[in-house]
Amino acid sequence: MTDRNIQVQRPDDQSGGTRGALFRDLLIYFLQRSLPDGWQVRHEVPLTHIRGLHMRRDVGDRKSDILIIDSGHRLVAALSSKWTWRSDRGTEAAQMVPLTRYRPDVPYAMATAEFPRAANVARESIEDRTYHLCPGWAGAWMVVNELPPGASARDRWPDLASLRREGHSSAEALALHGLEVLVRDLKNSGDIL
Repeated sequence: MTDRNIQVQRPDDQSGGTRGALFRDLLIYFLQRSLPDGWQVRHEVPLTHIRGLHMRRDVGDRKSDILIIDSGHRLVAALSSKWTWRSDRGTEAAQMVPLTRYRPDVPYAMATAEFPRAANVARESIEDRTYHLCPGWAGAWMVVNELPPGASARDRWPDLASLRREGHSSAEALALHGLEVLVRDLKNSGDIL
């Protein structure tokens, strides 16, 4: 329960109090509150429970991170939630190979809160699309850290508003979109046959 009287339901199988698990819980909560009634946001679903993967020999005991299901019970997208982006992401990507192989109709996206490697995430992630918790400020972090040695950030950006504008431009150049765009993209999935 928060001081604003909002109760955030945490999954029963919460493993530890890691930032990654908390970010996943926040993302699930945000999506549940933002998507239309009747939509489901499920996590840790065994891939064998997904139509098209249920009888596949090579799926094994792998699980999804987050699945979004619309009110017509159609799988709209698989979403990976990553607080940070590490070099060992190949392991997780391998987990999703069966989904992308047997269900190429289902987009595979990622939501992250990564700052230091945000540009790498946008350029190198294997997902169809990447979304950021706060892309404008990630862009601002990038442009500040790209300043040449000895350059003054205050001279370049006299106020936070100018830094924020350049941060948004940097994020847009990388096609790094926010969670509101993720929700819009998910909702728009129903418009396409």
